[in-house]
Amino acid sequence: MRLFFLLALAIVCSGEGLPAQVVNIERLRLDSRKPGWSGSVGANLDLTRNQRSVFNVGTNANTQYRRDSNLFLFVSQTGLIKASGQQFQNFAFGHLRYTRNVTRHLALEAFGQLQQNRVNGIQSRGLLGAGVRTLVFEKPNGAGFFGFLVVQEREREVVDSIPLH
Repeated sequence: MRLFFLLALAIVCSGEGLPAQVVNIERLRLDSRKPGWSGSVGANLDLTRNQRSVFNVGTNANTQYRRDSNLFLFVSQTGLIKASGQQFQNFAFGHLRYTRNVTRHLALEAFGQLQQNRVNGIQSRGLLGAGVRTLVFEKPNGAGFFGFLVVQEREREVVDSIPLH
């Protein structure tokens, strides 16, 4: 196990960095170890009218389904804020992840992600990835994992003159 960790660390440290936006899905994982469905779904709608009209709408979902050694995690968020015809926020994000626990310390993962954020110039971004994940340590108040993922990303900006990545 230590040899695997040291080899992985050496590969990561010797690699060349690639530009990408990283979304921390780890903080969105649910702690429930019970089988079946768990999570939350929510929505908001707000209209304020004074000197300016402000429209705010959004949704969020953080759900998972666990059965035996299989875990499906779904996270989504949307948001739109407009004031006097000008957009201040316009985004959508969806992430679906499948984890298969092979042993107590080793898991296989695959995921897909779709995203758009027009205010930040992202017309669309799609990711597909897969890899392995291993448990490095486990304490009563948390755990540490290490993993390798291969990810394919495709992004299109709002401005047509910027090329597809």
